[in-house]
Amino acid sequence: MTKTNSPSISASKPTPSVISLKELTVKQRQAWKMRYHYNWRMKRIALRMGVTVDAVSKILRRAHLKAGLPRRTYIRIIPIQPRSIRRPVPLSNVFEGTI
Repeated sequence: MTKTNSPSISASKPTPSVISLKELTVKQRQAWKMRYHYNWRMKRIALRMGVTVDAVSKILRRAHLKAGLPRRTYIRIIPIQPRSIRRPVPLSNVFEGTI
C-alpha cells in the first residue's frame, strides 16, 4: 500500500445536518421558531415578544452564532435608476407639420 498525502476526511470539523435549538436561550428559541418554522415577519415577532424589530434582529443574529451557523450579512443592493437622456432632435423633425 502506498501512503497518500491527502488530508483525511475525519480531520475536518463535521457540520451538523440538524441544528440543535437546545443551546439557545428561551427568547432566542421563541424568535427562531416564529421566524423559521412559522415564517413570521420580524415586525410580527417584535409585537408578539414585546420588543423592537432591532432587538429581534439581534436575538436572531446571536442565535445563529450560538447554533454554529455563519454570521448572516445582508447588503441591500439598490438598483441604480437610469437617468433620462436628452438627445438632440433635428429641427426638420420639430417643424415638419407646421408648414
